[in-house]
Amino acid sequence: MHISERKFWEEKWIECAKNLNFWDVLAEYSRKNPYHISLGLECAWKIPNWALLKETFGKIEFENSVQKSLYQGYVSVIENKLTSGEEFVKEGTQLLLNQWIQHPSFDGLSQVPFLRLLHRFVELNESCTMLSDIHSARSRAPVSTYAL
Repeated sequence: MHISERKFWEEKWIECAKNLNFWDVLAEYSRKNPYHISLGLECAWKIPNWALLKETFGKIEFENSVQKSLYQGYVSVIENKLTSGEEFVKEGTQLLLNQWIQHPSFDGLSQVPFLRLLHRFVELNESCTMLSDIHSARSRAPVSTYAL
């Protein structure tokens, strides 16, 4: 099998596994193939394996600052630094929108990667919001044993 054909089928398999939520399988695959380290980060977030996420984050060199902002936001949420997580969401979303504006709009399919990445920022923002709401609710009202 030619290398380009193998790479094509490998990318299609990864895409299918993501769509089927086979994150454990993908995590194992990324451990055995070090050139898929960014896939390992995504799997660590989806599984969730926080130790693996922190460990992998320190090893990777990001191709763009949008992805770096996304994963810095993930690590901030894990470390319970919600305000910095929200800042990374704002920064990454702004960078992504600037890239999107500069991208030529020939067809709708070329926009899909931007929309998927934007969706991940929305999920991260929702995580920050929910966790800060939970923390503020816990600090306002003590939990009684009767409420449980």
